[in-house]
Amino acid sequence: MLAEGVKGWLTNTDLFPGIDKAYNTHSGPLTGSEPSADNLGPDGLPADPDARGNVVPFRRQATADAAPRTLYVSRKLKNADDVLAWAKDQGFANLMPAGELHVTIAYSKAPLDWMKVAPTWQGEELKVDAGGPRLMEQFGDAVVLLFASSDLQWRHREIGEAGATWDHPDYQPHVTITWDRGDVDLSAVQAYNGPLVFGPEIFAEVDEDWRAKLPAAE
Repeated sequence: MLAEGVKGWLTNTDLFPGIDKAYNTHSGPLTGSEPSADNLGPDGLPADPDARGNVVPFRRQATADAAPRTLYVSRKLKNADDVLAWAKDQGFANLMPAGELHVTIAYSKAPLDWMKVAPTWQGEELKVDAGGPRLMEQFGDAVVLLFASSDLQWRHREIGEAGATWDHPDYQPHVTITWDRGDVDLSAVQAYNGPLVFGPEIFAEVDEDWRAKLPAAE
């Protein structure tokens, strides 16, 4: 009865000229329920034409996965100038350019679907407060500042669960300061103890020749 009442109101107003002719042409009853998937044909419509009524159901389209690719996830250090000033006071030379200081979160040489990685809940900025465990170490030629961050640890693990690989036994957040230790005695260096403020996550494909493309050291 509601449908008939709406029809009467529409045909008796001047808001929709010609609506009465449309009703006469399509006079079948309105159907409010959508047939089950088992009863749909290959075109997404009911296989039985009599079941179609005058309501066109939503056409379902299959979604394809994104093409797998390698994945490198990082966050740039926003207060890099503070860290570089500290490093110079400690006697380090040939420092990384400020715009290149970062923390690596994922480095997967094995391809994966990036769309399987959930958005980070930490947002556009991640801050590691001053204090806490800090150490200076040398990884190969790289002199790095080690620090603790449960947020980064969880994010690294989350990306791994989405299919990313990691070529090291453990994940340890760090910032590379320089590739030239010089004659600095790391055991005598007082590690930077101030806040570390990182920008948004950056997704990129792995570039194994990245070091050769670094700008000149500061």
